[in-house]
Amino acid sequence: EKSEAPPIDLVITKRQTVTREGKFGDAQKIFRLDHRVAMEFCTGFGKTYAALKLIAEDLINTKGKTKWYIVVPREKIIQTWYNEMDKWGFKWMHKHSLVEIINYSSSHKFEKGRNFCLDEAHNITELREGNLTNVIDKKTRIIACSATIDSKKFTILREFGFNKKHRIVVTLDQGVESGAVTDYLIYMLPLKMNKLFRSGIVGLNRWLNSCKKKKNAAGIEAAIFAQTRYLYNSYQKLMAAKYVMDSFADTDKVCLFVMTRSIGGASL
Repeated sequence: EKSEAPPIDLVITKRQTVTREGKFGDAQKIFRLDHRVAMEFCTGFGKTYAALKLIAEDLINTKGKTKWYIVVPREKIIQTWYNEMDKWGFKWMHKHSLVEIINYSSSHKFEKGRNFCLDEAHNITELREGNLTNVIDKKTRIIACSATIDSKKFTILREFGFNKKHRIVVTLDQGVESGAVTDYLIYMLPLKMNKLFRSGIVGLNRWLNSCKKKKNAAGIEAAIFAQTRYLYNSYQKLMAAKYVMDSFADTDKVCLFVMTRSIGGASL
């Protein structure tokens, strides 16, 4: 049975209230104490809003003497962050060049003396960790944002002074229960991969394994990126999206999970 979604303005109001008075307050306390916080908030709960609030508070407290990087995994997300700054009243951050938004792939350009907001922190790799290690010290303030950070990636964050006490987690169910996130629907779409798609994945996986054997860090990162891009642009995913749009366009919200098996060691 289809549920009625609350008006979007009500959702935004609740999101602001919940993050400010609840989890945002917790994040604020942790960040003020240790200058480190990892906000693992489900999609739609307000990670971006909370991160901008913390950055703004720091810039105000230091009277603009500190500057921030917001690091994102994809170029198109850069404009999204600028749009969020404008929406929540933080346009002054980029107007006065206090915040620079940069891609993870440009991590070799990082300058010392800046603070970091790591968007989608699960995108950190060992290569990027190395570039960050060169510019981060105990005084560096760091905000990590992600819907979820697995144990392996959190181990990388530990290199920057993070531990369990710095993690604040809000699951999707908790977000819905709080009223900050609208209810969701899940549809499982079984997909059959054709021969061409299968051979492409196997080929990319061989490239990745070859780089691993040679301990080629740059090659490993390039191979993983190629795998991700190949999957993202695959015919099957486009067909799955079309199927959802054609079949469920009248629903309030759809979360799509496509489940496949591991092929040649590549997790799809």
